[in-house]
Amino acid sequence: MGTIIIIVVICAAVIGTATWWFTREKPTAFWPEENAIERSIKIEAEGEVLHYQENRVWSENYFHRMTEAPDESEHALIENLNQSLLTHGEHSEHAINANVEFYDNKNMTVLRCDIEGAKSGNWFTFKWLLRPLGYPEFDFYDFQESKKGLSWEGTIDNIQTSIVLSFPFAIDHCKAHVWPK
Repeated sequence: MGTIIIIVVICAAVIGTATWWFTREKPTAFWPEENAIERSIKIEAEGEVLHYQENRVWSENYFHRMTEAPDESEHALIENLNQSLLTHGEHSEHAINANVEFYDNKNMTVLRCDIEGAKSGNWFTFKWLLRPLGYPEFDFYDFQESKKGLSWEGTIDNIQTSIVLSFPFAIDHCKAHVWPK
């Protein structure tokens, strides 16, 4: 009789644990590329450093989910950039001083950081930026050139995107590099 009671208690514990496991509220996975409506990237060169700012406007529901777990969302956005630098970089590009701000009234995040290691000799490399966006088919020859910068507007992965690069000197460039003229 005692053995049957032990078996019933063990079965009840297993069923209770399984029920809890399958019905618990699971953390939502966060993927920065999902549900962005608009993206603008501004990069300003200063000395050896690139000042990077990326604004993303999100669907209202998705932005609400992000603000429910702001630390996780901030980490995911920064990690997404770090992964791009690591995976697509040409040298030792890395982000420092990264932070993310949330703007509720616009459903927007603003990621700011400095990119170090993108300058090699006299030129800056931008493969870390262009590869995730479609390089080598998408490169600086697709951009509008001004005396001290490059810009582009269009749609990438169904996201309205603008990219502006500014330099304190007159520039020349190839597919993924910029240097003083």
